[in-house]
Amino acid sequence: MTIIAISGKSGSGATSVAKILAKRLGLECFSAGDVFRMLSKENLPDVVKTKEVWKNRGMDKKVHKKIDEIQRGLARHDNIVIDAKLSVYNLKNLADFRVWLKASKNKRTERIAERDNIPLSLAASLIEDIDYIESGMWKKLYNLSAIDLEEMADVSIDTTELPIEEIVNKIIRMLPK
Repeated sequence: MTIIAISGKSGSGATSVAKILAKRLGLECFSAGDVFRMLSKENLPDVVKTKEVWKNRGMDKKVHKKIDEIQRGLARHDNIVIDAKLSVYNLKNLADFRVWLKASKNKRTERIAERDNIPLSLAASLIEDIDYIESGMWKKLYNLSAIDLEEMADVSIDTTELPIEEIVNKIIRMLPK
């Protein structure tokens, strides 16, 4: 079996990379972010939905426990790429390869603005809010920080200046044989 965990802050490229990587490797793909977005039925840009879900349900340990269980269950039974902010932690004993993606706050803001078709100023505000909410949630529920997560990964890739295909190719080259 092949189990790959992809994690990173909002706008780092984790979901895009996970989906393309899974397709290139012929693997299934699971995105925890997609699950959180599905929890919100509001007609808002993705990052706004995610922020609202985090504010309303993100600190609920039961929600996180369920997503953690889903990730671990999938990792035990499928060849899969799992994209979740905490997958490098949650799959530490299950994943064959764990990747942390990072990017500058400016680049993450640009990506969110483009992806969700929102003004840069709104994307910047949302990134600030989401980073604050997530860092508090990670600390409270798991006693983790972004630095801890990056250190748990087998590799950390700065995606600020890299095209998505180059990131995917880099991960494929680094995969254990």
